[in-house]
Amino acid sequence: MMKIKFLPSNKEIEKPGKTKILIAARHAKVKIRFGCAACSCGLCAVLITNGSPSPMSEKEEELLKRIGIFQENHSVRLSCQARVDSTDLEVDLDFQDTYSPE
Repeated sequence: MMKIKFLPSNKEIEKPGKTKILIAARHAKVKIRFGCAACSCGLCAVLITNGSPSPMSEKEEELLKRIGIFQENHSVRLSCQARVDSTDLEVDLDFQDTYSPE
């Protein structure tokens, strides 16, 4: 089991590896903005402040670049795509207030 901590609430939940961040947030009853949940809209982008989620797909990278929030270090991820992988994660949801995917 891997831990995911959501900021700023400091709510923490344990989930099995390969669980999507979006699913973990919903299970933890943490308010998270999302739309399509399918890597098409960009509403669910979050900032990973600690840990390493699953590798980023080309589709996710292209969408993040198109909406102007791609980071070379992959610290910004779509919560509908990024999964808990081999390390615990810390996810900043305040980041969702800093951008608009339109």
